[in-house]
Amino acid sequence: MAQQNISEAVGIVPGEGFTDNGGLVDGVESGFLVANVAGMAEEEGSKRRGFPEEEYRLLQTYFREVGMEPLLTPEEEIEVSVKIKKYEAKAREIKAVLERYSKAGARGKEKPVERAKRIKRLSALFRAYSAKAKACKERFVKANLRLVVSIAKKYMGRGLPLADLIQEGNIGLIKAVEKFDHTKGYRFSTYASWWIIQSVSRALFDQTRIIRIPVRVLEQANKVHKMARAIQNCKGEVPQVEEIAKESGLSVQKLKKVINATSITMVYLDAPNLGSDDKKNSAIELITDERFSTHSIVEKIYMSKRIEEALLSLNEREREILRMRFGIGYDESYTLDEIGSRYRLTRERIRQIERRALRKLRELESGSILRNFMESETYL
Repeated sequence: MAQQNISEAVGIVPGEGFTDNGGLVDGVESGFLVANVAGMAEEEGSKRRGFPEEEYRLLQTYFREVGMEPLLTPEEEIEVSVKIKKYEAKAREIKAVLERYSKAGARGKEKPVERAKRIKRLSALFRAYSAKAKACKERFVKANLRLVVSIAKKYMGRGLPLADLIQEGNIGLIKAVEKFDHTKGYRFSTYASWWIIQSVSRALFDQTRIIRIPVRVLEQANKVHKMARAIQNCKGEVPQVEEIAKESGLSVQKLKKVINATSITMVYLDAPNLGSDDKKNSAIELITDERFSTHSIVEKIYMSKRIEEALLSLNEREREILRMRFGIGYDESYTLDEIGSRYRLTRERIRQIERRALRKLRELESGSILRNFMESETYL
C-alpha cells in the first residue's frame, strides 16, 4: 500500500520502469543485504546483545519494516534520480516567478483578480512539484534503509547503541540522496556508503568522548595509528616518531600534538582514591587548593578572633550594624537602607551609628585589625 501511494504521488505507474524485485547493487549483494536484515531478528533474539527490552522490541519492528521495502534496480535508480532533478528544477523556476510577482506588487499590468488567480495556480504547481520531488526522495531513501542497517551493525560496541547508529546512518543516507548525481557513472550504493560511514563515524567521534576533540584531529590520529601499525608490521619493531612523521607528511611537533590530544586519561573526581588506604576518600577530597597556604589560613583564623574581640567593646546594636554593614558572619554585606529597614531607622541614622562605632574601634589598640579586614576579603 505504501509503495502504491508513493507511486501515485510521484506519477509513476506500473510498467513505467519500476519492479518489485530489483537488486540494490547486483543479485549477490542484494541477496546478502536482504538476508542480513531478515536474519537480524533471529540473531538478536538468540544473543540479545544486552539490549533493553523496549529498544529490542522497537529494533525488531524496524528490521521487519525495512526488510519489506522493495529495492531499486540500477535503471530505476537513474529514473528516480532524473525525476528528482526535474521536479526540483521545476519547483525552483516556479518559485522564482512567484518571487518576481511578489516584488512587482500592484505595479503590474494585470488586474488584481487575474494576478491573484495566477499566483494561486503557480503556488499550487510549486507545492505539487515539491511534493513529487519529496516522494521520489522518500522512495530512494526507503529502498536503501537496509544498507544503513548493514553498515551500522559494523560499528556496534563503540559507545553508541545500534538504534542511534542507524539514525545517524539514515541522516547520511538522506544527504546522499540529495547530492547524488547519476551522470557521474557511480552506483548509488557506492556513493551512499561513503556518506553513511562518514555520518556514523562523526557521531561516534562527537558523542562518545567526555572531552570533545575536533573530528579533523581524530581522523588524523586514526591515520597516524594505522600508519604506525603498518610500519611496525613491515619492520617488526615499534617505529620512531620521526619515521611516522615522514610517512604521514606531518611535522614531528604536529604529530606529537595529534597523539597527545587523543591519549588523554580521564580521572573521575568522585571515584575512590585507589592509592590511599582509606577507600572512602574520593580524588576531589585529596586535591590541594593552591589558593590557600597553611600560613594564610592560620593568619585568617587569628584575624577573625581579633576582630571578634574588638567588636565586643561596642554595644549590641553598634556591633550588629557593623557586622551587617561589612558582612561579618553573613554571606554578604548589607546596604544602609537594608539595615535601616530592619531597625526602623533612616539610612542617615544608620550611617551615624556606623561612624560612631568605627570611631570607637579606632581608639582601641586593635583598631587597625578591622581596617585590614575591610581592605581584604571577608573572613567570617
